[in-house]
Amino acid sequence: MMIIWFLCLLYLFDTLHVDNTNYVQSIFNDDIKPEQVQKEDDKDQNLLLNKEMNLYRIYGKYQLSDIHFDELKKANSDTIAWISVEDTNVNYPIVQTVDNDYYLTHSFDKAYSTGGWTFMDYRNDNKMGDKNTIFYGHNLLNRTAFGSLNKVFSSKKKEIKIMVMTDDGKMYTYQVFSAYIVEPEVYYLQTNFYTDSEYQTFLDTIAGRNTIPATASVSIEDSIITLSTCTDDNKGRKVIHAKLIQVQ
Repeated sequence: MMIIWFLCLLYLFDTLHVDNTNYVQSIFNDDIKPEQVQKEDDKDQNLLLNKEMNLYRIYGKYQLSDIHFDELKKANSDTIAWISVEDTNVNYPIVQTVDNDYYLTHSFDKAYSTGGWTFMDYRNDNKMGDKNTIFYGHNLLNRTAFGSLNKVFSSKKKEIKIMVMTDDGKMYTYQVFSAYIVEPEVYYLQTNFYTDSEYQTFLDTIAGRNTIPATASVSIEDSIITLSTCTDDNKGRKVIHAKLIQVQ
């Protein structure tokens, strides 16, 4: 009787027993695989990247009638202007803050972004009152930000226009007179000049660097804008200068 009872207990134990080692191992192997964790991380990063790039694409489709600075300032109080470059994808809000670093790594919504955002030099008067007003943007491979400015360099047109609308409703139209590639430097990033002769020398220098068919002349009576971005290999700078031809 005791033997039969013992055999029954042995059978019951064998039936109900689960190998704990195999079970724990199955959790790591089957339920939470390392590659799945990586895929989730990649998914989150891709969502963030898509959000960042979508902002460029969303604003890039705006027409003049779509630009309302009160709404833009609600989205980002640093908004001070809008820039549009003829024959390119450049058509975005312009922001300005207390330095030239923040928007290298932050999008229009101020979220961290390697794509940054298009911004005006912090030293400039945001009402376009300086002799040289400077705008920066990354040379992104998907041709957003300033990534499509290569079209200016390859253009056969003699006249290329750049429009800047400020938040006070004024429209400034500029005509490109010089575009070139240069080693990283600060010379073309001067914003103000102490004498007319100093400004004339500056204009002669940057106009003399021109590599495109632009024919516009420039003098000390002109105010200019400068667009600056990196070259494709990130070793130099692509620079575009345009002079003011109309204010509306």
